[in-house]
Amino acid sequence: MKLLYLEDNPAARDYVCRGLGERGFEIHTSGDGQEGLDLLLTDRYDLCILDLGLPSLDGIEVMRRLRQARIEIPTLILSARSNIEDRVEGLNVGADDYLVKPFSFEELVARINSLKRRSDNGEPRQTSLQAADLVMDLERRVVTRGGERVELTRKEYALLEYLMSNSGHTLSRKMITERIWGVEFEGFSNAINVHINHLRNKVENGRGSKLIHTVSGVGYVLEDRADKDKVDLLGMA
Repeated sequence: MKLLYLEDNPAARDYVCRGLGERGFEIHTSGDGQEGLDLLLTDRYDLCILDLGLPSLDGIEVMRRLRQARIEIPTLILSARSNIEDRVEGLNVGADDYLVKPFSFEELVARINSLKRRSDNGEPRQTSLQAADLVMDLERRVVTRGGERVELTRKEYALLEYLMSNSGHTLSRKMITERIWGVEFEGFSNAINVHINHLRNKVENGRGSKLIHTVSGVGYVLEDRADKDKVDLLGMA
């Protein structure tokens, strides 16, 4: 289960991440409301845990914009604000649950599992991603190109999943660094270059058309431009 935890207090963030990690959850974090919203709009998570006192955008505004964008990810507000007015506002803007700090960790886990069960009763979870003949099986964590298996490291897999989840959309180098490495962009330019080159060698060289494209001065985009070129040529015919 892949979670996003938006919390600007490092101590609280570390405590929750450590506890959920020990219980088998895959947890990603951000301490900024705008950045968290961007992640929720561009990446795939099973559930969001949301603090209200965030910089850039507070938790209520993050929740409001998320629902305005029709992103229906189950969301649990985890906040020290215990007033009934705050709880009602959080639920009214679209949160699915509200837990007040301080809290029992077992109750947090129980509420997460409850939201997951409710979510499972809705639309089925996406189990694969595909671009041209490149296929990623999200449940087995297997990647194939033209039916042949592609062996990737964990970082390469995470990078490719991020690119494929946002196929056709340019991802900035900053977004990639913070999503894949969980750190600020500064100093990671070479790491991105190295991993992109390794990924290209594994999924493109001798395996078909180029899929990972550089957007000069911005970042990278994964898309099958061969199909786009065919459509453009047909339109000109």
